Amino acid sequence: MAAAEWLEEMPLWRMVESVMSMSIVKAAGICCIGPVLPFVFLTSILNQSIRRRRTLHGRMSSALAPRPLQILRRGRPAPVVPPEDSDLTAVPMPGDQWLTDRVHRFMTYIGDWDWVSILRQAYLLSFAFTCYLVCSRLLNVVLAFLITILSGLPFALIIVATVACGITCFLLPPVPGAPVYLFT
Repeated sequence: MAAAEWLEEMPLWRMVESVMSMSIVKAAGICCIGPVLPFVFLTSILNQSIRRRRTLHGRMSSALAPRPLQILRRGRPAPVVPPEDSDLTAVPMPGDQWLTDRVHRFMTYIGDWDWVSILRQAYLLSFAFTCYLVCSRLLNVVLAFLITILSGLPFALIIVATVACGITCFLLPPVPGAPVYLFT
């Protein structure tokens, strides 16, 4: 436990913790692992159904049982067990769950996120990624079209247009530099 407390006090860990709590970082993570999530869920459901049929979910010893998801923070993590005076809370038993305990804890953890903000950031990241892909493909087409337009103009106007096009292309972030070098 001393190592965990030592880690919590490190400024670098605090900075990593604050960065990981940003919605843009969560959105990037969701965009990266999003295509794999259906396979994870199907594997988890299949694994849990096999455990239920073989009645393995109740045989796990407390030493081998997975621990509740705990994120290291400055204070102590919130208790996982509901308060005893609450009659309306129901804690699912491992045999009653459709997902394995690890995936269920992860889903519970991400269920507390601000999904409106995260999905907005995910859409923006996806749009930016699409712009970078489309711009690199369309640049060659636009430069080839520009060559055909400039072919009949005087030499001085071609030089001015080529410099203006090169500077404009270099100022746009999604435009790759190599085709502009070859064009100019």
